[in-house]
Amino acid sequence: MDDAEYRRLCSQPDVMRRTEIRATLTRLTKSRPDLAERLEALLQSAPIPKPPGHDAGADTDYLAIHLTEDEIEAIVDALGDLESALALDGHHDQASAAGMLLDRWNAAESANRTRHN
Repeated sequence: MDDAEYRRLCSQPDVMRRTEIRATLTRLTKSRPDLAERLEALLQSAPIPKPPGHDAGADTDYLAIHLTEDEIEAIVDALGDLESALALDGHHDQASAAGMLLDRWNAAESANRTRHN
């Protein structure tokens, strides 16, 4: 795989960095252990193969989101609830971080719907 193909694959809305999936897992572990378990399994999946010469570690891996539409929707709902609760409690930095993750999962949800409709 060359650099251009790798960039194209990694820019798809249903592909995320390992760090984004891990951050989502961390935020949902207590409130949604069922989703956290699915995210943990996703973290164990093979990443998109990196092109030759790409020597960065596992934190730079990109993973395809192989979850059901219902699971993605549940993640979006849980992150939305978390973002709102954090904002109401005055934790604006944490709410902002949850909001950025929510944006990524909203994009994955839209891509998933488009693919299945």
